[in-house]
Amino acid sequence: MKLESIALHHGYESKKNDQKAATVPIYQTSGFTIDDTQHGADLFDLKVEGNIYTRIGNPTNDVLEKRVAEMEGGIAGLSLASGMAAITYAIQTITRSGDNIISTKKERKPPLAKTVHKKAVHKPLAPIFAFSNNVQEKIINSYKLDQQTGKLITLAAFKADVLPISIVLHPTEPYLYVADLNNNAVVVFSYDQYSGTLEYHSSSKANLVTNDTAVKPSFISIDQKGQFVYVASQLTNKLTGAFKTSISVLAVDQESGRLSFHSSAFPPLNNWSIGTHPEGAFTYIPSYNDNSITSYSLDKVSGVISELAKVNTGSGPSSVAVSPNGKFIYSANLKNDTVSIFSIDPLSGTLSTQGSVKTWTTDLSGSKPLFIEMHPSGRFVYTANYGSGSISVFSSHPETGELKATSSAISTVLPATEISSLTIEPTGQYLYAMTPGSGIWVFSINSENGKLTEVTRRVGRSDLRLVFTKATL
Repeated sequence: MKLESIALHHGYESKKNDQKAATVPIYQTSGFTIDDTQHGADLFDLKVEGNIYTRIGNPTNDVLEKRVAEMEGGIAGLSLASGMAAITYAIQTITRSGDNIISTKKERKPPLAKTVHKKAVHKPLAPIFAFSNNVQEKIINSYKLDQQTGKLITLAAFKADVLPISIVLHPTEPYLYVADLNNNAVVVFSYDQYSGTLEYHSSSKANLVTNDTAVKPSFISIDQKGQFVYVASQLTNKLTGAFKTSISVLAVDQESGRLSFHSSAFPPLNNWSIGTHPEGAFTYIPSYNDNSITSYSLDKVSGVISELAKVNTGSGPSSVAVSPNGKFIYSANLKNDTVSIFSIDPLSGTLSTQGSVKTWTTDLSGSKPLFIEMHPSGRFVYTANYGSGSISVFSSHPETGELKATSSAISTVLPATEISSLTIEPTGQYLYAMTPGSGIWVFSINSENGKLTEVTRRVGRSDLRLVFTKATL
């Protein structure tokens, strides 16, 4: 739909209006009627949709919010009475208790003698792109997301002088970070926000090699604020042959995207995943052989990463996912077909066991869950089951973290038996299953129960991981 059509028609259906008004009615009311006391109670408990008080929600404002969100490529919007209120809401959303805000006074330029009025031009939205790493061919594939269908449109295959074992995108800036197994380094790429074109970034390589130790990076992650890149590596002493693992923390220059060594830690053996807290202060490392998750704190001033505590998981934790609200972490346990649930202490960052659920039952065909992915809304959890070639779907309780296998969305089975990873695109409408040798499978997500419906697949790809950009102006 064209921008002009969205501005005129999106978010309003005349047939749903009692009077069938062609244009949006202006509702000049402060209060709204309720059917009965139970209806009123359900409204205030947010159990049912409806209007309570016009300062909270108004049908006219609702249409405006939907239109602006659609025009700007957002999921939802909120209209406010003033620009200052909007600024206040934005600050209160991204800050937490104890945060500091620094502001500077920008010097105003003297007024021009003559004001030239220019016609306002609406900048087009940047599309959503996706990048994937193909280890077999040593390439990074780039795609454009068709937001209407969820399909991936192939753009280019970037033949890089790297072995891209793992990739991650900066959450806000146009940088792609690649763990390079060949050169024992993290390589930085930049991409064009309107074409998706990749190129090497200047001074792009952050070396992980030491004089006496061979370093093999295996997994890379980044915190949601884009401050630190975490690299899980295997270390081998060149003289003694002694083997251990490490987590390297690389600081991100927010202006240039460049990386510099920050600190490191040495967790138990075999780390295939890294979970980062939304606030960036805590990191969680599963250990496959040790059947545990170790939590770490990061001092952003000193750069010291410190071990906090270790908790036991199910057998063979292979992947972890942190809830968007930062309250829970989930561990996919490959060896005993379970997902472990832990609550996160908001102050200390330590974990407390909340229970577990099976991915393999008489009703749930989920053998060997290798990878776990959480929906951006926090309402659903998905496991990629390596042994059965299936995807298990669970609903997640936002306050307790409890997982339940949804009756209508259990185990979407694929012909391929190997699923390396799952990715959900930024709008939360589509899920992508990476099946090396069989291609990328695309599923639409039912917003009510999380059920997956196959959309399409790409044949002949050996991509391991898929990451998505966010739509920006």
